[in-house]
Amino acid sequence: MHISEIADSFLQKKSISNGHVGTFKSGTVDRNWRFYHVVQRTYNSRNLLTSAVGTFYHNSLEKQCVNNGVVLLCDVAMPTHTHELFFSEDVNWISEARRVAHRAVSVSIRNELKNKGYSVPKRIFDANPGYIAIHDSTQLFNTLKYIWDNEQSLIKENLRPAYSCFYQWEKENYKSQCVEIFEVIFEADIKTIIKTFQGGSAKVREFTSRFKNQKTMEQDRIIFTRKLPFDYKET
Repeated sequence: MHISEIADSFLQKKSISNGHVGTFKSGTVDRNWRFYHVVQRTYNSRNLLTSAVGTFYHNSLEKQCVNNGVVLLCDVAMPTHTHELFFSEDVNWISEARRVAHRAVSVSIRNELKNKGYSVPKRIFDANPGYIAIHDSTQLFNTLKYIWDNEQSLIKENLRPAYSCFYQWEKENYKSQCVEIFEVIFEADIKTIIKTFQGGSAKVREFTSRFKNQKTMEQDRIIFTRKLPFDYKET
């Protein structure tokens, strides 16, 4: 599929407003990109994210992403924090989708704690999630691997995350948008990506070494940078 066709399929018509971890409160979010890894911790790193909460949050977030012209590429909810990977023409749309979903899940967590007779904290999540802009194919692939590693750290302890897109992928529950984006950027399907992760660091390095050529660097510049037109044409 042509990259411009993917952009047209995924992005709703909205006005566009004007590699480090940034927050909206501090004004340090790098707004010039289309892909973001967002990390959100629970307040004081409390174990508040159960399986029921994780699934509810994923469903709420996915719904809000659709409403705001955002593609949720990958998400994992650990007991104390969440990892999410987004594609969007405007990081503000990501922030809005997350704001509405977090409000809903905070109410859900408070009700669950109250029903179980536990003390209900004043705050559920830290006030400032971290936004990390993704600049190229290698960083995107390594970010996916990092999120996968988070899940694996629990599985090695015979535990499971509150929610995991990777578990859904194992059951071949793929979102077509994610499949298309990954296939265009990585030239690989999701099964191949997971198999590469399972092969360890050497396999990951071998896979990402394919991206270090002039054609891919030019493609990355156009795909990942928000201010440039999303009209890369293969030659």
